[in-house]
Order: sequence, then C-alpha cells, then structure tokens
Amino acid sequence: MKGQSILSISLLSLVMLANGAIPVFSQSRQTFQSLPNGVYLYGESQTLDQENTYYFILRKTGNNIIGMSYTGMERTDCFRGTATRNNINNITVAEIEPNSTAGWQFSQAEEPFDMNQLYRIDSNKIPQEALGQLQECVRVFSNRRR
Repeated sequence: MKGQSILSISLLSLVMLANGAIPVFSQSRQTFQSLPNGVYLYGESQTLDQENTYYFILRKTGNNIIGMSYTGMERTDCFRGTATRNNINNITVAEIEPNSTAGWQFSQAEEPFDMNQLYRIDSNKIPQEALGQLQECVRVFSNRRR
C-alpha cells in the first residue's frame, strides 16, 4: 500500500478547507450519532458533482458506520467506524489499488472523522452507481472481523 490513504488525506484537507464553512450540526442540537439508521450523503460542498470535491456516503446502523468517499463518481476508499456525537472514531480504512492483484488493504486512521466539517445533502440525490459502490464496501467489511 502506498503511503497514507486518500481518506486520511481528505480528512486532513477537510480541516483546512472548512475554516470558512458553516458546520452542519451547529444549526441544531441533533448530532450525527442521534440520526436514525439509514444511508446519508455528506460533502465538502452543498452541491453534488463539484469538481475536486469529496463526498461521503455513510450507512448508519446504531452507532456503527460503513461508508465510502468519492470524488468525480470514483470511489477512493471504504471505511468503517463508530459514531460518537459528530465524529466517526475507530476508523478502519479499506482501499484497493487499481490493477492490483493484492486485493483489499486495511489500515487504521489516526484521527477521528469530524462530521462538522461537511454539508449534509439530501439522501435522495445519491447516485445509483454510488449506492452500488457503498454495497461493495458493506460486503468488504462484512467479510472481515474487527
């Protein structure tokens, strides 16, 4: 596996990019952890399909999260973690290098994922292709123990 995962890099870039952004959860008392089970879409932008913008599709079941990050409809990483208030903690990242025969490679993210740095987007706008890729992430983690 080459260097640091894209998810880790994108998580760090969110902190730098979001200095002027209005946090998603600052407008209400609801936390990500308190949201009902379901599939959610978040992005660095409130608008879909922005160039060079990361989006995150998250499947929440209780406090367990399985998600994927993508940009330009290309999945970058799958990840699994635990929701605690507005953070995702204990993140395991799964990535696969294109044209690699090594299969999925797993690593631990060093920092929690701060959901306050993202905008929540209507889940009805999740592209079908992205939902299929999320299902692949669910399968990857279903076949792997914690």
